[in-house]
Amino acid sequence: LSMSTLAVDLGDFAEAIRLAERALATGYDRPQGLYGLGAAQQAAGQHVAAETTFRDSLALRESDLTRHGLAPALLGPARFSEAEAVAREALQISIDRYGTLHPEVVARRHTLGELLREKGDFPPADAELTAAPEAQAQLTAPESADVSTALTTPPLIRLTHAAPARPRPPLDGPVPPPSAC
Repeated sequence: LSMSTLAVDLGDFAEAIRLAERALATGYDRPQGLYGLGAAQQAAGQHVAAETTFRDSLALRESDLTRHGLAPALLGPARFSEAEAVAREALQISIDRYGTLHPEVVARRHTLGELLREKGDFPPADAELTAAPEAQAQLTAPESADVSTALTTPPLIRLTHAAPARPRPPLDGPVPPPSAC
């Protein structure tokens, strides 16, 4: 799946999907492989396919990471309330598992903030988007007791959510060629 992640980062979404499907066909951990495929589909703008794939992964194994991927997939079909609920579930699962100062929680807060911003719910969005960098700063501060965890944020999520300069592909339409990205 790391090659699929790299292909997403390079904007070659069709290749990312092909590589994720290949990993699944070779017996890769099915829930994790489905997560990787869903993330590649999401990056390609195939929101309906990504939603289905993320839900298939969740049916096999509950995962805050997969919920984190599912929430933005719901934005494609403009299902803001459901996307918000899934993002809040992912955040709460991460807080319960890791506490409030952990990179996974920071990533979930950022995603929730972005979803709320897309929904037009600006005060709560600002609160989440402000909380995320404040927590990140505490994690990376020299006096932090657990600085090593700041490097554990899964790369696929980081790549699909940290590249705002890349144009958003059309909803479930054709994948643009890599040169168009």
